[in-house]
Amino acid sequence: MKTNYTKPILSTKEHIKLLKSRNLIINNYKFAENTLNNVNYYNLSGYLYVFEDKSNYNLRTHNFTDVNFEEVFEFFKIDTKIRHLLLSCIFYIEVYMKNIISKTFTEIYKDAFYNYNIPNNIYKKINMEMEILANNSKELFILHYKEKYNDFPKLPIWMSVEIMSLGILSKFYLFSEKRYKEEVAQKMRLNHYKYLEKLLHSITIIRNKCAHHSRLLCISLNKLKFPKQNKEKLNCNYNIRLLKQDTLFNFIVNLEYFINKVPICLKNTMPLLKEIYKELYKLNQLNSVKNKSYISNEIGLIDGWNGKEFFNGN
Repeated sequence: MKTNYTKPILSTKEHIKLLKSRNLIINNYKFAENTLNNVNYYNLSGYLYVFEDKSNYNLRTHNFTDVNFEEVFEFFKIDTKIRHLLLSCIFYIEVYMKNIISKTFTEIYKDAFYNYNIPNNIYKKINMEMEILANNSKELFILHYKEKYNDFPKLPIWMSVEIMSLGILSKFYLFSEKRYKEEVAQKMRLNHYKYLEKLLHSITIIRNKCAHHSRLLCISLNKLKFPKQNKEKLNCNYNIRLLKQDTLFNFIVNLEYFINKVPICLKNTMPLLKEIYKELYKLNQLNSVKNKSYISNEIGLIDGWNGKEFFNGN
């Protein structure tokens, strides 16, 4: 049954007092105070949750046993580093996807405005979003186009993709005709447009979490499966059947597969992924971490993984 929110407003000192009452060890009061003056308590509470007693597994107990504040903050720092690395990696993917989506569109339809001219317009909602973005844009190329051409706020596809968010780009691909989606996937050596649909959706979710500073470690995601008929051709160093399909680790392994398969700026993206693997492996090797088995399971780390990449290239 719902009720009104009546929790009191707490100061930093009161938040520390609350944490101590829940048996969180505060070894350095000044450090805890400085941290909570810089990091929103509500943001940090997502990391505190991971270290709570797990007698009821996923239910909140608001109680700690042998956990100190510094340990929680170290986990926060690892999560922050992984978010930054993933965001940098996704940047290259986004630039690549905008290029291949617009190029393939013009190659197939021979019309820069086909998303407006297509019969029974499947892009109607996206076009409306794009027109709002165009009208609000301060980009010089958009302002120049607005001043010079009567078509505004309709934009040619190669301009449209440049002001699309990754979310809109993902929906644009999802709503497109099958023959177009198949051509895009084939150019990327994926041969599975449905896999690309789901992967782009997952990348969008992760990108947004990274950009908005949401916790990544120990979250549950939409299930993401590798393309079925390609399993024997994956040239994989580990048994991918061990991967839990709704975990962050599974997403990262799929990302490695994706950038190897395409490949997308391997010189830039692979070092980022290797660094992510390094951070996850380092976390998995810390025997002192409270709730280690819970953390490893929720991240999706598999037994026998030695911190190295999954694929040798495809």
